[in-house]
Amino acid sequence: MCPVLYGMCDSIQPAVGYNYGAKNYGRVAEIERRCFGVCGVLSVLMAGIMLWQKELMVSIFVKKEEVALIAMSLNALTFFSFTYLTRWISMAVQSYLSAIGKAGYSAIISITMAFIAPMAVLGSLYPMKLTGLWLNPPITALIVASLSLVLLKLHLTKEKAALKELEGAEALKG
Repeated sequence: MCPVLYGMCDSIQPAVGYNYGAKNYGRVAEIERRCFGVCGVLSVLMAGIMLWQKELMVSIFVKKEEVALIAMSLNALTFFSFTYLTRWISMAVQSYLSAIGKAGYSAIISITMAFIAPMAVLGSLYPMKLTGLWLNPPITALIVASLSLVLLKLHLTKEKAALKELEGAEALKG
């Protein structure tokens, strides 16, 4: 499912970038609203499928005779399924920020998702052994989703202030 989400988020970047550059902010908002909506729905569906059909998914990869491995896999899949509930947020926000030229914010999200958060979470959950390892992806996704929303809010606040300032300057000229 992640490749589908990445593909969708990345494929809209040219349209977002073009419309943002053309100052067609309504169109940018509409594109992003659809992207966020579809990503959210697909992610919730995938998490649901993973939770409610985990036995079927595990049976594809593990023989029936391997009872201990099946039990461990079901447990791991239960934890991992929750990753989908928040992972899409950082993907969509990162893609949006890249498309509008906010590479710094996008890089912060990427580095935090790939390295900083997983290492911090892994270190803090180390005493939990294997369960801590399985909890790493959903907790990391939640942390990075929160960071992504903070960075998005920061960008939107700055952009709104800049637009007001520009409108005020134009009003003084006219």
